[in-house]
Amino acid sequence: MNDSNPQFAAPNRSKLWAFRFLIAAITFAAFTSGLSGEFVNWDDDANIVFNEGIRGLEGEHLNWMFTTFHGGHYQPLAWLSFAIDYSVWGLNPFGFHLTNLILHCLVAVIFFDVALMLLSRGFQSTESAERNSLSRAALIATLLFSIHPLRVESVTWITERRDVLSGVFVMVSVFGYLKFAFTDRGTAWLIVSWASFALAMLTKASAVPLPAVFLIFDVFPLQRIHASVRSVLSRIGEKIPYMICSVVASVLAIKAQAAAEAWQTIERFDLASRVATVTYGLCWYPLKFFVPTKLCALYPIPGRTQLVGSTFALTTAIVVIGCITIVALRRRLPALLVATISYALLLGPVSGIAQSGEQFVADRYGYLPLIPLAILLAAALHFVVQHAKTNPARASFAKLLRVSMGAYLFGLFFLTVFQTTVWSNSQSLWTHALTIGVESHIAHVNVAETLRETGHDLEAYKHYEHAAKLDRSDAKAHNGMGITALKLVRPELALKHLSKAVELAPTHAKYRFNIAEVFAGFDELPEAVRHLQVAVESAPCFIDAIERLASMQDSTKQFAAARTTLENGLQCTSNSSELLGHLAWLLATCPDETLREGDRAIELARQLCEQTEYNDAMALSTLAVAYAETMDFERAGDLQSTAIRLASEQGITDSIAELRRRHALFADDQKYRPLLAETNHQP
Repeated sequence: MNDSNPQFAAPNRSKLWAFRFLIAAITFAAFTSGLSGEFVNWDDDANIVFNEGIRGLEGEHLNWMFTTFHGGHYQPLAWLSFAIDYSVWGLNPFGFHLTNLILHCLVAVIFFDVALMLLSRGFQSTESAERNSLSRAALIATLLFSIHPLRVESVTWITERRDVLSGVFVMVSVFGYLKFAFTDRGTAWLIVSWASFALAMLTKASAVPLPAVFLIFDVFPLQRIHASVRSVLSRIGEKIPYMICSVVASVLAIKAQAAAEAWQTIERFDLASRVATVTYGLCWYPLKFFVPTKLCALYPIPGRTQLVGSTFALTTAIVVIGCITIVALRRRLPALLVATISYALLLGPVSGIAQSGEQFVADRYGYLPLIPLAILLAAALHFVVQHAKTNPARASFAKLLRVSMGAYLFGLFFLTVFQTTVWSNSQSLWTHALTIGVESHIAHVNVAETLRETGHDLEAYKHYEHAAKLDRSDAKAHNGMGITALKLVRPELALKHLSKAVELAPTHAKYRFNIAEVFAGFDELPEAVRHLQVAVESAPCFIDAIERLASMQDSTKQFAAARTTLENGLQCTSNSSELLGHLAWLLATCPDETLREGDRAIELARQLCEQTEYNDAMALSTLAVAYAETMDFERAGDLQSTAIRLASEQGITDSIAELRRRHALFADDQKYRPLLAETNHQP
């Protein structure tokens, strides 16, 4: 180790542990109200509520987690964490919120040690009193990070688990690198840092610039790079494993975004708009760091005229003047230059130069990039306070700064508590966005979704309509208007909007399913079948569409087609009770005797009964009908008797007469043949 770099000496261990406990407690308290929050209709539904991929830890689920680009991200460890939560909590959002919060608290605790090491090295502290003062500065830096309202999206939004989980790995990686750098010997901590960085890349790719940040740290405050080629190459060599991980993660992230068709094309979002987005973001995050008001889930991209006009001119001027000033002060204030470069590097992947999605900026994007600014602000306060000890004239100013910082942290805490309540549920989330003036078709659609689910159909329709005016290509808005129009008993209007939704998104299975239902209501079954076929082709595991298509094929006497539809569906979703029951019924009762297959019907019906633990009257009756098809009337009669008893016990009184009719047939050694209208399902 270089003599000019005194080894880091920590303050009293018990005091450090007291600080760590205090950080965890305050951070947990700031976000506690979020534990009662619900899943929100901002990707939580697609990523968790309806995501079969996280419903287990078996080989098929693990394979999905490590190969999928679902949602436009490659995040296998985030999926794995969701699967573990599901195995413990089921679909109780409390457990998912609790995991997010615990992870964030862990990030904060590790960050405290990282901040303390960087501050100690930056100030070259050797005196015990100053080291204790630096521990307080590290505490301030940590709280500036951990209880800031900008953290709410990362912590309280369950889908954004990748932020807090990758944050743990990033913090461990930084901690390990600093421990290694403080000794310049032994590779154990360096290996820990490499491994943790690799795990971070398997969770979220946002930390890909971290190797470059480590190189900046090597210059200051670590002072590990000197004016020699050998010194530079040696430090770069340490970063090669990080760089390899960064490259691989970047490639996978690009593939994931491309698979989700999330990239904004250069035709839609030109180079000037991208540069303007970068300069705006560089200014926006520090501004929100100091004045965290009007935060919300979505900040839509403004129109090009506004983006490359006055906004671009102002933010570009601020960035240029700021860069010139910081470079001019680099010798007097090297920490300012290091913090600024680190901030810009960490913001790079989400700066907008490679724009994806509809968001202009996002609260969650500041999770890592704003860390250097938190440390810098705490360092500035520490410098003023320490300088005041030798300059009594500055004592009042230093005291004012300390009081101001305390008040600022106090304010951050309560702003975070408030912002956490905003994320309580879908309605509060999107109503807040509209209340603070966000004019986005996405916000209006999501508000409409919550209103429709709570029965406020007319109000929901108005929001869908407004969304469609804001973005004429919003298929979801037209689909919503169509569904709402159906609830308002206006089928012609529903057909108009659902037709538009299908036109805008021709491969969207749900939209096809919805319009098929409307055509079925108009008794236009061939057209309904056509749309359902497209739905099943687009989403081979869409059980509702498969079941409805097979039912309509039954109704139009396309029994062979119905059987094929059901068989194909079971290849994708082999445990679907709906498909098992339907196919078993068809094979046991089909009017086309060439398609009847009693043994196969028994096999499927048994599987269905096993799922219901032989406690479902209709499943048992299906099995009885299948046995009757194979001429085993005695067993069919016994099963039917049990089905009648269960139906009576379970209050299924409207089916008992039909169940007894079947029992009478089996007693007379007769097979069951339903009316054509009954053929498409078990009653």
